[in-house]
Amino acid sequence: MAERAASVETVVIGAGQAGLANSYELTRRGLDHVVLERGRIGEAWRGRWDSLCMVLPNWFNGLPGFPYQGAAPDGFQTRDEWVADLARYAATFALPVREGVAVSAVAALPDGRFSLQTSTGALVAENVVMATGSYQVPRVPAIAAELAHDIHQIHSGGYRNPDALPPGAVLVVGTGNSGSQIAEELHRAGRAVWLAVGYSGFPLRRYRGRDVFWWYFTANLADLLRRDGVNPAGFGNFTGHDGGRALDLRRFARDGIRLLGRIHAIDGAAIALAPDLAASLADIDRRTDAFRRAVDAHIDATGLDAPPDEPAPDAELGGADAPDSPATLDLRAAGITSVVWATGYGWDLGWLGVPVLDAAGAPRNVAGMSPCAGLYFAGMSAVDPLSTSIGRVGAEAERIAAAIAVRQSAGA
Repeated sequence: MAERAASVETVVIGAGQAGLANSYELTRRGLDHVVLERGRIGEAWRGRWDSLCMVLPNWFNGLPGFPYQGAAPDGFQTRDEWVADLARYAATFALPVREGVAVSAVAALPDGRFSLQTSTGALVAENVVMATGSYQVPRVPAIAAELAHDIHQIHSGGYRNPDALPPGAVLVVGTGNSGSQIAEELHRAGRAVWLAVGYSGFPLRRYRGRDVFWWYFTANLADLLRRDGVNPAGFGNFTGHDGGRALDLRRFARDGIRLLGRIHAIDGAAIALAPDLAASLADIDRRTDAFRRAVDAHIDATGLDAPPDEPAPDAELGGADAPDSPATLDLRAAGITSVVWATGYGWDLGWLGVPVLDAAGAPRNVAGMSPCAGLYFAGMSAVDPLSTSIGRVGAEAERIAAAIAVRQSAGA
């Protein structure tokens, strides 16, 4: 006779910031649940590179019931400090986390409940909260398969530190926060670095006396930026190192990092490059100006006391002529022995056997609510591009827990 599956009211899948915030809200309401984590608490963060710092300031990174408690609210925690905070959060509120339990399948049952296959046995749940994050599977372009086999290649998700790469120069592909930070770290470690420029946020860390995130959330700039053609999901290019700094690609070029256009073909060690470097840098300038205009308009409308910034010593870099980018690059001639693909992540939810994914495999949801009753997505909203950010997960968790409480009351 088959063993009967254990039953629980709610299963939360994932013990990162979104999963733990949902567990806190469920615990606060006295709702029966369990959090299943395939690795350890904060496993996704543990897998990032060694020197990673948060890019949002500490004051923003509080969780529900657990605001930042350190002595540097305007500072930026390291990866390990943040992982320790997640573990402390779970312990403080005795959240029911089961580490080392992987979920391999979720399916809807005819009675409105869900079946889950896990590494420790089957479960049946009335509600499932998906909190597996949006950084699920490394996305590498198909042309990477054409790279010469003797050239080491790795996705940014597998990068740990400069010493883990073979000796020699490095080509970094992609100029979001990860690619820019890795390129800078490699350059500071004495490596020759080539950087293929794609989309990049604007190089501002502070403006008119405030962190750019303070302006973004306080002035509610998302709609203004969209009207100016700026994607709010990746509006800035910065690091939390050295007290928080902007990452300026033109400054990179001045300091010795060689900027390139986008890669559009690979043949062994020969790389063909698009003639778009100047256009990419001009677009960064345009979006930088758009952000400044949006903040200036908010200050003018509210009368906020925020004097204009003094001109920065390297202010002339913005709008400066773009460095020349070659049409082709011979990796061997340039001494390049490694390629780091900082090209983002894709979805990997094929194990979710409920029809709630779009054509790209992304979860369909509005503010965490999926089209399937009892199934929720935490920190994975397409409507709010910053829903994965730490400071946003609490409000969403409260909405999800409230919806679960209503559903449980209706079924009682």
